[in-house]
Amino acid sequence: MAETSTEKNFANIQVAYVSVFAEEVAPCASVIVNGLYWKPGYPKLLTTSDAQKLLQARPKTKSDSHSGFDLPHRLLAICEISADPCGAFEFIDKCTTIKFPLFIYDENQQQRDVAYRGPGILIGYARLTTCLLNLPWKLQKALGNFYYPIWIIF
Repeated sequence: MAETSTEKNFANIQVAYVSVFAEEVAPCASVIVNGLYWKPGYPKLLTTSDAQKLLQARPKTKSDSHSGFDLPHRLLAICEISADPCGAFEFIDKCTTIKFPLFIYDENQQQRDVAYRGPGILIGYARLTTCLLNLPWKLQKALGNFYYPIWIIF
């Protein structure tokens, strides 16, 4: 696939482009899923400082008392399917494994916990093929058959 002039322009002068994702989209999201390839050096969707801001305790609202949930922040989970180290999310730099498919990222300590306890956000960071290995065999086969014609094209 050939690059367009806009893509070439972006690659040459990234400084002129400002992402508004962290300020306008992420604060409204409970779950963020990224499946796009992220080239090294491209601006991040979320930086470490963005994560710290997003995960600060938010003030209680009337709707909180009706929901039955007492959540300290809106963002609960991030899933990075493309598994590009330090790709779209600066603070996610290692893939998960089949044994530990998820981890909790604590933005204050900037560390990971595979025990799924404590403050932070749930991170799922694995290639799609690794994710498929966690599914029952019949479902793996059905998904494989679904994607097989697409793989032949490429």
